[in-house]
Amino acid sequence: MHIIKLHRMKILSSNTLQGIGKYNNDILGHSENFCYVMDGASALFADNLFFETSDLYEYMQLLKKHIKDGDTSIDIFRNGITESNKFLPDINKYPEYELPTFTIAGVKENTDNYELYLLCDCLISILYQDGRVENLEDLRFNEINTKIEGEIAKIDELDLVEAEKIIRKRPIWQRYRKFANAPDGYPVGSTNPESVRVGIVKTINKADVDKILICTDGLFSSIGLPNDASYFDEHDLEDKIAKNHNHDDLTYILIKA
Repeated sequence: MHIIKLHRMKILSSNTLQGIGKYNNDILGHSENFCYVMDGASALFADNLFFETSDLYEYMQLLKKHIKDGDTSIDIFRNGITESNKFLPDINKYPEYELPTFTIAGVKENTDNYELYLLCDCLISILYQDGRVENLEDLRFNEINTKIEGEIAKIDELDLVEAEKIIRKRPIWQRYRKFANAPDGYPVGSTNPESVRVGIVKTINKADVDKILICTDGLFSSIGLPNDASYFDEHDLEDKIAKNHNHDDLTYILIKA
């Protein structure tokens, strides 16, 4: 656990934990008045177009390096994507959905308020001074995710070894990935800098807030959605994670206002 002072808020606890994959494709970052977490979506197409290791992993590391301060959350992420794309030659040769996509949660501290930014299935959870807990979710992915889970469940019911199930699931995942930022699809961060313009932006008064938790889906899929103050106590939170971390990458930042 480490504490990093911003203007008034401070980071009580933060961490990123690798799941069962070869790489941890989550990232987190912070500056004087801004912090964020991002979750790189599993690569479903060619993952070595630009790097020998993994395009997704290396792109997430580029984002971590190039996401810096800006006037708004959207500006910060747009600029970070634009700078990162300079390291992907001939990027326009490939469809957007075949390249890295990612989810985002961020908090920007202003003079009198916090600007919250959310895109796809990360989470921002707020503990108010009066004890209320509010979970800010981007539910626009849910409809397609329900369809994916329905098709995947049918394969899981088959009497097949796990490796064969994965082979049969991949075309399903690929088919739905083509809906990324499509008119009839779902919004998600991508190598298109304009993709972040459709994120959810909400401002809350600083005086009303006690703590803010931002995280990737690996956290709430492990320990559930925050519903009481224990999720905002750094020791209780770290204990919940230690006892329940599942197969997914998990990343979070806990902020004290």
